[in-house]
Amino acid sequence: MCSADTSVLVYQWNSTFNETRVRLSVPHQCKNFTKIHEWNRANSMVTGLNRTIHLPDDLPTPPLIY
Repeated sequence: MCSADTSVLVYQWNSTFNETRVRLSVPHQCKNFTKIHEWNRANSMVTGLNRTIHLPDDLPTPPLIY
């Protein structure tokens, strides 16, 4: 809770594991946790996410930030 942020998490297909994985190498900025929690309750995804389905696209892959 002390490090809550609204940074966009990028998901990318991982051919080693044959599933979509989150890339955590994105910059983060802390925000008000209570407001994030309220927004999340109002906008949460109702259905599950199937990480084993790969839909190829031509979008550029964001650079790794280390």
